[in-house]
Amino acid sequence: MSCTCCDLTTPSFEPFIDPYSLDLLCPLDNQKKTFKLTVGTPRSGSPRKSRLQDLPIELYHNCLQYLDVGSITTLRSISQTTRSAIDSLLQYKVLYEHASNALRACLRTGIAPHIPLIRLHRALTTMECHYCKTSETPSINFSSYLSLHTGYRTCLFCVRNNPRLKSTEFKTLMPLCTNPRSSIHMTPLPILRTLPGLYNTRLDPGHVPPPPANLVLCSAIPTKPGRSFSEQERKAIFGNEDIPAVVHHPLVKACNESNINPATNYIGPDTPRQITHRYASVVSFPYVPPSKSGRDYGVFCTECVLMMRYREEQWTARQRRHHWHPILASKETVARITKAREMACRQYLVSEEAQNEVAKLDEEGRLMSLAAHLKTHVAVEDTVSAEWKAWRKEQKGPPLPLYHHNRFG
Repeated sequence: MSCTCCDLTTPSFEPFIDPYSLDLLCPLDNQKKTFKLTVGTPRSGSPRKSRLQDLPIELYHNCLQYLDVGSITTLRSISQTTRSAIDSLLQYKVLYEHASNALRACLRTGIAPHIPLIRLHRALTTMECHYCKTSETPSINFSSYLSLHTGYRTCLFCVRNNPRLKSTEFKTLMPLCTNPRSSIHMTPLPILRTLPGLYNTRLDPGHVPPPPANLVLCSAIPTKPGRSFSEQERKAIFGNEDIPAVVHHPLVKACNESNINPATNYIGPDTPRQITHRYASVVSFPYVPPSKSGRDYGVFCTECVLMMRYREEQWTARQRRHHWHPILASKETVARITKAREMACRQYLVSEEAQNEVAKLDEEGRLMSLAAHLKTHVAVEDTVSAEWKAWRKEQKGPPLPLYHHNRFG
């Protein structure tokens, strides 16, 4: 048996919700298979049938799949009949077998009543990042993470940089809502309770983990009919949107990134606390092919990650040569490093069945396969610089200064 370092079906430690702590904090009730009484028999001992038992099982399953994860879990505790029906429900069976930690994370964070089971199953059997696919400039990228705020699949790049995944603390809304002239519509909001964890603490050792908080997705906060957020409300919820955002790789330490800030004393729109909250709402989430026989967490491309390191080191060395007069990155340099960071965030499918499914897609979709992506590096081999080739030959260590990550292809 291969170890977890070599097994591509097992995720390594990452700065998100720890799957091992979820096993301890939120055990599921699927282990109990036998009961003292037979199905449909109350404690009095006399058999009794309910109306649900009279329904055809196909119709019963069709109703169950549209319930949210919280209701499904509650139904399991009602009777042996409902538990047996849910155990035989395809969507629940696949989720429990391949992504039980996603179920645990939904329940533990309190977001389960807002995540339909069918949406979670659709995310499990869909390989594309939902936010890349529905952005203003759509693209198709594989991702192996789940946003607990919405129950949609998300990629590493979107986890750290997409404004649609920005959240705010619920206590921030309270003083705004008490204002009689507030534009915020008072309605029940999906609230996510963060779990204790390291998150980005090891990336930036000086940061202290914030205490548990109740988070609300900024884009989910509604306004009153015909109203829009005031400037004060917008700044309190979204931060200063006038500040240009700099993209980052969520798995790279801050000290290992080059400085491409647009100003000398630049302060980004996201505070360290908000960055931590982004990571605290994400859990590792595999892709399950149609046969449902395996799962694929994907791998990073070694060449793309090393190209990012090369770009970062190049620009850092140039800045150090001008230490007496700091220089800012040009638009071309920012675009080059931004593109390198984005490519280094991408993951690629490696299992045989997943790559067969990718082969059915269009040209852009096929690039989610590691084998197809590596061909693009071969195609441009003659156009890369001699300096890059020399630097590449010297790299013998791990491609990224990560926590403990070995999923490279």
